[in-house]
Amino acid sequence: TLLCGWMSDKLFKGRRAPAGTAAGLTGLFGYLGGAVAANALLGYTVDHFGWDGGFLMLTISCGLSIVFFTLAMLGENKVHAQRKLDRETEELIPAAV
Repeated sequence: TLLCGWMSDKLFKGRRAPAGTAAGLTGLFGYLGGAVAANALLGYTVDHFGWDGGFLMLTISCGLSIVFFTLAMLGENKVHAQRKLDRETEELIPAAV
């Protein structure tokens, strides 16, 4: 969605309506595709491995999401700490005009 918004912004030179529409449609189809794929995958798993397999798949998915969200949070904290350090450095050393 972000890449699509950036590309349409570059293509349409700052006119935000096309960029917003492109980002919205990308998000819509991404969510719909994800929902359809998730339902199909869970249905396939339950059909072939029973509900024990379905619940195992859901448990593993939850565990993976916790791991990936934790990694994202740590990366975000690192970025914020670096920006804070950069701002403090800029305040100490004023830019030459």
